[in-house]
Amino acid sequence: MLKKSMSAVMACALLSCLFAAESKPVMRVAVISDTHVKETPQSAFLVGEAYKLFRSLNVDVVINCGDIGDHYNEKAYKHYRNAVKAAYGENKLPVEFFAYANHDILRRNRKDGVDKIFADVRKHLNIFHAPESITKLNGYNFVTVRQGIGEKQFTELIDKAVKDTPDKPVFLIDHMPAYDTVWDSDTWGSWWRRKVLERYPQVIQFSGHIHGTLANELNIWQGKFTAVNAGGLAYWHAVLMGNVVATRYSDMALVMDVYKDKLVMRRYFTKSKTEYQKDTPWVVTLPYKPENAIYSPEKRKAASVAPEFVKGSRVKVTVEKDGAVINFPRAQHKDGVFYYKQELFRKENGKWVRFSRRDIMGDFDLDPRPEMVESFINIGYFDAGKEYKVAITPVHAFGKAGKAIEGEFAVKDTDTGSTVVFESRNPMKDCPFLLGLNKNTPVPKDKDGYYDFNGYGRIVFPDEIWKGDTYTQFRITVEMHAKQGKTRWTLTMRNIKPTSNGNNRFYTEPGDNGVQRYVFDMYKSRPSYKYCLLIREGSPGKVRFDYIKIERLKEPFRRGKKHR
Repeated sequence: MLKKSMSAVMACALLSCLFAAESKPVMRVAVISDTHVKETPQSAFLVGEAYKLFRSLNVDVVINCGDIGDHYNEKAYKHYRNAVKAAYGENKLPVEFFAYANHDILRRNRKDGVDKIFADVRKHLNIFHAPESITKLNGYNFVTVRQGIGEKQFTELIDKAVKDTPDKPVFLIDHMPAYDTVWDSDTWGSWWRRKVLERYPQVIQFSGHIHGTLANELNIWQGKFTAVNAGGLAYWHAVLMGNVVATRYSDMALVMDVYKDKLVMRRYFTKSKTEYQKDTPWVVTLPYKPENAIYSPEKRKAASVAPEFVKGSRVKVTVEKDGAVINFPRAQHKDGVFYYKQELFRKENGKWVRFSRRDIMGDFDLDPRPEMVESFINIGYFDAGKEYKVAITPVHAFGKAGKAIEGEFAVKDTDTGSTVVFESRNPMKDCPFLLGLNKNTPVPKDKDGYYDFNGYGRIVFPDEIWKGDTYTQFRITVEMHAKQGKTRWTLTMRNIKPTSNGNNRFYTEPGDNGVQRYVFDMYKSRPSYKYCLLIREGSPGKVRFDYIKIERLKEPFRRGKKHR
């Protein structure tokens, strides 16, 4: 009896060992992107922290999805390599893959040729593979491509890799995401990449470029294939409708365990070495079938719930000389708030009329999440002696919106002592609207009085209004009626030659939202610069300008308190 019991115990132990062996991953792959190492050793700090994490997790492969350096600079690549060596010491390094991207060419003499530049990058980093290559590891194909690859070569590489391993996933190491897959790829993604990859459900595209964060649930997408964006190991940009792009620090890395029947992707903070949402890693079942997609946007939105404010939450508005300070308690959701939709209304003939939208960053990527949220609205949005209302709506990553809370206020005075250098209530008559960046081709008006255009368009102002030394500061107020598609436009004050933006990217709200007011502050970068108002990116559409005012500011403009 005892022998039988012992045999049973030994059998159970053996089965446990076999199960444990089968449950071990075939390999462990780490993914980072947009490291943007600069000329100082300190700029490679997060690279070093990431590799320390990878060493502790016994990672077999490290992927960098491009923009390795902030721009081409030998020192940057040496700092990257030194940070890796310091993290691993005498330990064996993992296999490393790199996607070559635009920032690895910037500020290098283009006469050298792209191939020569990338050959130098390869030498500095001791990269074993060519910019376009297929490498097989443990029976799995890794395809690397440069950002500027052509569609034909891209297709040939993918096709060859898939045919070689038709029963396994193919890992595509790319910089630019396929269009309208992961977060913000409807603006920064590639149309033809999407078209090609839809033929190959086995492909897992890893990308960078959009400067997102791995805390964003929209950075994994599934349709006819799977796309994952690694965010950025430096900083990330929040897309805020009706507002300037907001920037936050990012130190996250993806670590993927490759099993025969699944891929398990975990997200880590590289500085603290802690895992983000440990209980809910991203899991891709194999073989992948589009009809079973776990991470399809439609399925995830349907299953999501909206964040909501606690009952009794209120908006407090304090009007100051340079603008309105908005305070309110954060909305509640286990995933946090993706963003707050902030809408402005003014009272006209006893009715509230919506005239602007200025979204606020949420707290989904913050730990801990602050209890209060604060935003600042430039005084240029208001007219003296009018009544206003602000409405705040919390929105989840998948688009579910909670109930809004509101706050009413009045603005008595808007005088800042600035000097108006240009003002027009008929800017479409007073200022030419030209197509592109360098052409002087006027855009004709349609029968309804709108400019109908696709691509880049710019309003040109009189040269004399831009008089002033470096750091002379201006405020631009624009009232415009845009009829856009689903992809936003970007408003930028631009000096054409040399190319220089006066303000941060400022995003318009897609669709047809009536006449909207946009206000942004800027300063001159050089005494000789003269700026135009540039509309760039986004869907084809129509626009009508009703009012433009440009002021030279008497005092330095307030950049706004950081809301958290």
